[in-house]
Amino acid sequence: MLQKDDVFRGKVRRLQLERFEDERGELTPLDFGALGFPVVRAFIVRGANGAERGGHAHRLGRQILMLASGEVDVELRCRDAVDLIRLDATCRALLIEPRIWSRQTYRGRQASLVVFCDTAYDPEDYITDPSRCGGCP
Repeated sequence: MLQKDDVFRGKVRRLQLERFEDERGELTPLDFGALGFPVVRAFIVRGANGAERGGHAHRLGRQILMLASGEVDVELRCRDAVDLIRLDATCRALLIEPRIWSRQTYRGRQASLVVFCDTAYDPEDYITDPSRCGGCP
């Protein structure tokens, strides 16, 4: 389920998801057990074209960002390092470990993400300044 080209020494991993397509549409399963990822909460984020969301890291929480529709650019920061991954038909989901800052930019009319978290919501868990994350080894 994980791709080999991990980002920031494995702190961000592209998830290789199966897709089943037929004339009725498409089904994309996500096996949390295989990832060792206990889902505590989930939410859907939809953004207008060019809208930016996120802009934070989590002290303790891990997140899976899964593309639901459209395309979403995910900017990732770890200390001074910056990477950009586009969620689209070729890369549909990312697992982001704690202390990795990310910001999502929504592309197109119907871009949306489903976000899965392994911790409950806690405003104290958020780090908004990317220079204070220190999530890379």
